[in-house]
Amino acid sequence: MKNYKRFIITTLCIVLVLSFPFCIFAETIVIKEKGHTITIEIGETEFTQSLTMNALQTVQPDMSLRPSTNPWTNTTTNMWGVGLNGVNFNDADIVYSNDHPYTLVGNGLCSRIMVQFTNVIPRSLHDGEDPSDPDVFRKRSIDVPGQYKLKDENGIVYYTYCVDVATDANLEDIYNGTNVEDADYYSSEDAAHIRYICLNGYWGSAEGLGSMDTFIDMLLAESVLTEDEAASLTPGEAMTATQAAIWSFGNSDLSFTVDSDVVVGPALKSYSFSSLDWDWLENYKANGNIIKKIYDYLVIGTVESSAETTVLTRGNSISDISVSVTNKVSDGEDEDHEVYTVSIEFTLGTDVLPDDELIVSIMNGEDKIAEVNLEEGKRTYTIDNLNIQENSEITFYLDGSRQLSHSVYIFEAADPSVSQTLVGVASGTQYVGLKRSFSFNVVPDSPHTDGLDIYVPWIISQVLSFAVLVSAIIAIPKYIYLKRR
Repeated sequence: MKNYKRFIITTLCIVLVLSFPFCIFAETIVIKEKGHTITIEIGETEFTQSLTMNALQTVQPDMSLRPSTNPWTNTTTNMWGVGLNGVNFNDADIVYSNDHPYTLVGNGLCSRIMVQFTNVIPRSLHDGEDPSDPDVFRKRSIDVPGQYKLKDENGIVYYTYCVDVATDANLEDIYNGTNVEDADYYSSEDAAHIRYICLNGYWGSAEGLGSMDTFIDMLLAESVLTEDEAASLTPGEAMTATQAAIWSFGNSDLSFTVDSDVVVGPALKSYSFSSLDWDWLENYKANGNIIKKIYDYLVIGTVESSAETTVLTRGNSISDISVSVTNKVSDGEDEDHEVYTVSIEFTLGTDVLPDDELIVSIMNGEDKIAEVNLEEGKRTYTIDNLNIQENSEITFYLDGSRQLSHSVYIFEAADPSVSQTLVGVASGTQYVGLKRSFSFNVVPDSPHTDGLDIYVPWIISQVLSFAVLVSAIIAIPKYIYLKRR
């Protein structure tokens, strides 16, 4: 009888001790059912594009159209130029590539009114320049507002502003058009400011967006300038204000910024950019305050991106790929090459537009196993009932065209750290070609029993835990007592 009691009490003690942690901590215990683990290996992505755009064009402004208080207007030197440092950019040998279909071929319109920075621009000294010379220091803490010309293989010229003052522009460098947000040295908030400035700033176009008339009408409507100030505004001043506003957000070196208290630097009497003979107009003050007013207005506004103005890129086209297994069809040559019925799902990183003509083809080796026409308003696509051998190479091909609305786009060099990024206004058609490969492997999980959920409400678990604790306090001494007897 004693042995029987001892057995019962011993068993009870063990059960109580083992069950105590579960009563305290576990509200739900789930035993998973049998399944699979699918490993997907994504290969390299190849992406090509070609943009055929209608670019914003500039014109040589007629200086007689607007009266000016600029002190140099009666000089013989025009305030617009087409060359820097004696180099005629238009003589460049034009080179094109599929990935970078634009080539830097020259300058567009330029202003002689400098933009003032808070520190020295980190660029190399020109030959013969002495860094201790105050004039050299001043020259390196200002920069020239002006445009650059890109040209594509169809002969279309794209007029652009600089959007990275810390980096030089190199003749004959090749460029690729992309989204304003795609630059890696400023934020998406900065991109929204840059887009606003470009859509509302001065470009030197003959009419409409970027023209002097449209620019002045906006400044008067927004009470930025008075009638007299607007009448005195010149193209050079409008360009300096626009470029300074862009540089306030577009700059890869944050150790120096546009001096927002001043904005305007000194002006040049003549448009000569040899390294040692800059001819300064020492006391340019006439319309400096007007330039700052325009600058202060332009840097406030923002315009967000939209699907209609989003260029397809390597990153925002086919962004996610997943595979789910329905069942195994047949054994392969080994456990890593079995054939399964699967569903493939992929997601686009941006919306499809109404006039887009985009097709995704899925290839298993040389066999096309699916083709999908991308639809407006749909980002996620699923292709079911595909019989595919695991670890075989599956390839996505995205081909077709995309229509882009009139908006702001940046142009990046093949190496943006060597040749500065540019920004322009255009619209047109993007032709894309993307290739992305992947493979998958199926590993069965360890076998389990059927799914079982055990739910213990919190209050009951606390009551049980208290009962277990009290029972243990009573049972354990009793067990010790019986054992000694």
